[in-house]
Amino acid sequence: MHLLTQTLYVYQKHHIQSLTRALHLPTLLGLGKLERLLPPLQESAHLQAFYPANTKSEQRGDVGLFVGCMGELVDNETLFSAIRVLTQVGFNVHIPQNQRCCGALAQHEGDVCTASALSQQNRHAFAQDNLQAIISIASGCASHLRDDEETRFSSKVVDISHFLIREQIDFTSLLHALPANVTLHTPCSLKNALRTEKSVATLLRQIPQITLTLLPDTTQCCGAAGSYSLRHPKMAQTLLDDLLNNITPKQTTDYLVSSNIGCALHIAAGLREKKHALSVIHPIVLLARQLKA
Repeated sequence: MHLLTQTLYVYQKHHIQSLTRALHLPTLLGLGKLERLLPPLQESAHLQAFYPANTKSEQRGDVGLFVGCMGELVDNETLFSAIRVLTQVGFNVHIPQNQRCCGALAQHEGDVCTASALSQQNRHAFAQDNLQAIISIASGCASHLRDDEETRFSSKVVDISHFLIREQIDFTSLLHALPANVTLHTPCSLKNALRTEKSVATLLRQIPQITLTLLPDTTQCCGAAGSYSLRHPKMAQTLLDDLLNNITPKQTTDYLVSSNIGCALHIAAGLREKKHALSVIHPIVLLARQLKA
């Protein structure tokens, strides 16, 4: 995965992407819909297997971090933000090197055998008894992992925002003020499957001076829906356009936050195509950027 990330970084950094797009090669190769989702990448850093808690903080125990295939591939900042926040407030973070994709995409495509095999590998990867929770940074992954038939594993899976609220961690004194307008997108997986959407707003409101606004019509899907945007691009685009119409240049928004990588990539691609200079980031990234130490 690290090698693939580096390859994609070179693809963008050395202007190969702009050349192939000018020649319409991704479309000719049948990769156009997938390639458009690729965000601007940073050179990836290698993940360690263990990150110790900040010794100056109250020691709160051990958690596992589920990386996810897309997170490691295109969203290193969210991964390292999660590690920074968790260790800063006193958690030891374990990242099993033998964990795999959550299996949601395979399940969506009807490949039950692959999805089952991935589930078994992940259960084995996170089998150590001392983990209080298995933290996910993508609500789509978390909702799939929570459905695992092995309850000893699935019961530990939790979205990172909900975990921090559940642990009753007070961030108020730990954060710099952010006098900015932040719009919150609620993924379907967070609202309908995990049912922990309120935790994100509660967490972000601990940032001093933040102005948080819920994206209108959050009951409607953005169109990403796992592999749906690739299988049904026209309907996915219609759903995305409806969402983007609620984000107008007249609306002063500094950040759009979303808890699911699939939604974030889909929305960010739509914003880029509309020449809308608005960054789409994970809530934990916003929180990590405001940490005082």
